[in-house]
Amino acid sequence: MVASDSVLDAFLSMGATDYRSAIRTVVSAGNPQMSENQIRERVRLQAEYQPHETITARWRAWADDDATEAGRECGDRLWLLYSENMSGGWFPAGEEGRRLSRRLFPNAHVERVDDGMISRPDQVGGTVRRITSKARATTA
Repeated sequence: MVASDSVLDAFLSMGATDYRSAIRTVVSAGNPQMSENQIRERVRLQAEYQPHETITARWRAWADDDATEAGRECGDRLWLLYSENMSGGWFPAGEEGRRLSRRLFPNAHVERVDDGMISRPDQVGGTVRRITSKARATTA
């Protein structure tokens, strides 16, 4: 979906006019294992935390940015986490996401996490701790 200008424009317009629905779209796509109540609560918390003007500006900046060259420059310092469940059309899921990551960023570390990256901060945090513990051990 993010490769389609018309779909992306429609999403950004929805963010400006129906902020909660836009948040719901993102949360649902990135966290397919969440229940209806969990999605509703996440949307409520996000809407309370960040005003719609701020997030829609961030979404527009994200849509206008192409970070592939910068990502390649990171080499083996870049870590990409993907999930089998991450989908909804917004991001490539599972094996497709892994292949795309490998093609675009051949020197990056690509690792799978369960249940979506956003809803499993314990797994993302564990990966970050594992990566940074190597750096801390080297400098100690």
